[in-house]
Amino acid sequence: MHRFRLALCIAALLFAKAGLAQNNDAATARVSTSATEVIRRWFSFIERDQFDSLPQLLAKDFSFQSDGTTWDAQHFVTMIRGLGIHHPTIRLSRVRSTADSGSTTVTYRRLETFRLNGVAHQANESGTLGMVRDNGVWRIRRWSTRDLPP
Repeated sequence: MHRFRLALCIAALLFAKAGLAQNNDAATARVSTSATEVIRRWFSFIERDQFDSLPQLLAKDFSFQSDGTTWDAQHFVTMIRGLGIHHPTIRLSRVRSTADSGSTTVTYRRLETFRLNGVAHQANESGTLGMVRDNGVWRIRRWSTRDLPP
């Protein structure tokens, strides 16, 4: 089952990257599904401490908003790297996308566990991504989160 899902995800990415999606309901579903892969890739990079891979997933005019603070792409990636969290375990759920008038929104829930200075921590959040296609590739333009109770 896992291999089948992985094959479907790869196929969706290839269709989106090749620009094969057309303006019909089935094509919109393929494109929206490939947009959800961006958040999965993002957190996969975080789990493996591959911070240098993060900027490729962000649009040039990216902004992140949380707790009244806004960061651009460079400052956001620098902030994440500076947290000192290494190899967290991240579980995504409720990853969904909606496409409307040429834009796509991806929503998700994240439960992250990690150790920092020898102490176990857990982050529980919901997030919303505003996605944009740039040269046939989905990138994150806007990102906002809110903390959820443990």
